[in-house]
Amino acid sequence: MKEKIKELLTNQNLWFFTLITVLFFGILLRMEFAIDSYATLTFSMEELISQFAPLGRFVILWVGGIIHLFNLKSETIYMLSYLVAILCMIISLYKLYQMIKIDVQNPIAKKIIPILILLNAFSIELFLFIEKGVMLFGVCMCVFAASDIKKWLETKKKRYLLTTFIFMLLANFSYQGVVGIFVAISLVYILKYAKNMKQFIVNNVVVALSYGIPAIIDYVLVRLIYSSGRVSGNINLAESVRKVIVNTQDMITSTYGILPKYFLMIAILIVIILLVYAILKQKVERKTKIIDLLKIIYILAGVMVATVAPQLMQNTDAIWFVARSTYTYASLFGILVLYLCMNYKINPISQGIMMVLSIVLLIVQFARFNVILTDRYKVNAMDYEITRKIMQQMDEYEKQTGNQITKVAIYEDNSLQFTYYGIFSTGDTNLKAYYKDWSIQYIIRYYSGKYLELVDQDTNMAQAFKEQDWTSFKEEQVIFEGDTLHICRY
Repeated sequence: MKEKIKELLTNQNLWFFTLITVLFFGILLRMEFAIDSYATLTFSMEELISQFAPLGRFVILWVGGIIHLFNLKSETIYMLSYLVAILCMIISLYKLYQMIKIDVQNPIAKKIIPILILLNAFSIELFLFIEKGVMLFGVCMCVFAASDIKKWLETKKKRYLLTTFIFMLLANFSYQGVVGIFVAISLVYILKYAKNMKQFIVNNVVVALSYGIPAIIDYVLVRLIYSSGRVSGNINLAESVRKVIVNTQDMITSTYGILPKYFLMIAILIVIILLVYAILKQKVERKTKIIDLLKIIYILAGVMVATVAPQLMQNTDAIWFVARSTYTYASLFGILVLYLCMNYKINPISQGIMMVLSIVLLIVQFARFNVILTDRYKVNAMDYEITRKIMQQMDEYEKQTGNQITKVAIYEDNSLQFTYYGIFSTGDTNLKAYYKDWSIQYIIRYYSGKYLELVDQDTNMAQAFKEQDWTSFKEEQVIFEGDTLHICRY
């Protein structure tokens, strides 16, 4: 045991992945909030169950039970979640490195590829929720599942199918938005261990079942026990497909603004060109070249299907493309680089292009992450300042009138903005707490400790608020009347 610990502590590769992970996400050591965090941190156990159980995210409930049992403080919850997320990312990177190191000869490439695949451009959103530890635990389980499915492909020992199933079930119970990464990694090994069409079909069926059965179990459990808006209600297949196509096109070109527009798409196209060039330069039969070209299409299609499949299982109105729920797509560049390094002799020029492109991608990604994370703390600070002023006015009102504020009514003005001026925001990232009506209730609850019942708007007050055009916080944005706080989101 001591030798094993010593080996880990002196493992240079493990320290390398630790350094990279801390470099990208070390800034998050200081507590930060998504607008959901104010709610999650103030939920009772019953509220936690009603929020996450209908989504099939049962691991959060197990963790929540422990948190409530020990009555942990918010700061402690955050720190534990953050440390688990960091640890899971490090373990995932190292596990994937161990998995591919025999297949990739280039010593630099075999270290960069796990980063390109797992610590990809969309991974940032997994770190921006209070449940980040559970989300990254899901990623970790997917990597372990991919490792064991590779062992099954090599040995055909059934025990690896069982462990793959367990890992994937835990991944689905953690966060369904990441489970496609299992498929993305598995694709290259399906091809590697398919010496003929029969093996290819069998490998695909086994991987599909390893991915699908745990997902179906999670889905059925939710359907049987709960009636969630995301998994129940109307599913208009034609409209769902249309929404998925439109959102997929936007995701491919814009990457939600996390990377510069077309940047990732162009990077992927360049790797595809390098692959095509390597295939055409082979001294093999034309039929073999055609099959190899079709394999590229197979990987592209497989990654895209794994990315969007969970969306099609939702209620049509609930389809919502964001970075965390389409995490698998951003791994495509790394998956293609892995496939290229595994299967083809790369000339020095192509190798140079591939390495420079990978490093540039990571540098740009690092720079954009820093912008997003810096703005994260700015949003949190501005949200707190507004809440502090509201709490101050509330205290003064209660002292002067003797009334106790127990209710809150939410309004909106004509210039409602989803974040503050100069802040980078995309999807659910860096929204201000005063953009969503439900989050206002919870941010006040988090900072004041008061649970305010959400009530309907007063018609006259709604009209008065709408006639204003707020550009910054003003006292007139809140009105106290009896036991009710009337507040305008702007």
